[in-house]
Amino acid sequence: METSGQIRLILSGREFRIAGLRDLDRVLGPMLAAAEPAAEPDRAWVLHLARRVEELMAQLVANPHEVSGALARLDADSLGGEVDWANVFAAVASATDAPTEMGLLALSRYRAYLLARLGVTGNSVQELDSLRETSTVGAGAASAVGAIPGCVRIPRGRAVALALVGMTCEVWLGGHRFVLRAAARSVLEDPGGRAHALREGRNLIGRARYNDVVVDADWISVSRRHLILDLAGGRPVAVTDLSSRGTFVAREALSSLRREPAAT
Repeated sequence: METSGQIRLILSGREFRIAGLRDLDRVLGPMLAAAEPAAEPDRAWVLHLARRVEELMAQLVANPHEVSGALARLDADSLGGEVDWANVFAAVASATDAPTEMGLLALSRYRAYLLARLGVTGNSVQELDSLRETSTVGAGAASAVGAIPGCVRIPRGRAVALALVGMTCEVWLGGHRFVLRAAARSVLEDPGGRAHALREGRNLIGRARYNDVVVDADWISVSRRHLILDLAGGRPVAVTDLSSRGTFVAREALSSLRREPAAT
């Protein structure tokens, strides 16, 4: 890790400086696009790696403090000679800023790379997402509350009013950190830095395509129908958790709790 806070990453002899999630995702994009179909003798090994990555992602959601050690063990030998991907994991393991989020992003992109090598796209990926709804990932995300300093888990199915501090509020969906930014046009910023526009009134948020705000499927501990954000001018933002994986908000943003059933 560099003293400037940037990660130094070498890929195929080329040096990159990674300052955050957006930089990392920009570097990983071409690596994902370069995925080549796995030869028949290699398919079993690639599938093994994909399953291993999913298990590791679930473990890291449950135990964020183990990120650096787990990623450091993903060397070129264990990845079947994938030197560049091994360099990515080694570099992220050295990060001191947001290593959990960067680690999950790197692993999710590597998983997508492996699935591309297996020719798994479209509905096949959606089927994997559906299976994952009842997997250990959900339990792991719910147990991660103790690993989110300064945040509390809100009760499921009840609207909680948030007072935005400095016009922003940290909101964790399962094990992933989002930021709610209130301005002339409010947005929900995901861990990759993408700003999702929010409308006045009720916003349903999750991974399923029918939501008002569709979250990237790579944020694996976000449920298909995760929460409602209700924005009404001049009043606190109301958030209602609908998930089994939990929603966590910054403690100082909690202003009141309305004892009302969630809207459906």
